[in-house]
Amino acid sequence: MRNVILSVDHLCSCKTAAIRDALANIGIAMTANVQEGRMRLSYDPEHSYFVEGLELIEAHGCMVQGLIKERSTCCAMK
Repeated sequence: MRNVILSVDHLCSCKTAAIRDALANIGIAMTANVQEGRMRLSYDPEHSYFVEGLELIEAHGCMVQGLIKERSTCCAMK
């Protein structure tokens, strides 16, 4: 499984359920943080196409601004 965090404009709570359902139909799990304008997508690259997921998000009136790199906190050095 791959996990990707997206920065998304025009994201609102009324759109998230429809987007989640549409992505689930193509094998992509989604969680959203509407206040921060972020989505986390989890998918198996052997069975789901990432670009198709982006197209579905934009078809619902949202604009994907970019990918967000997660910070690793497991090995922080002091």
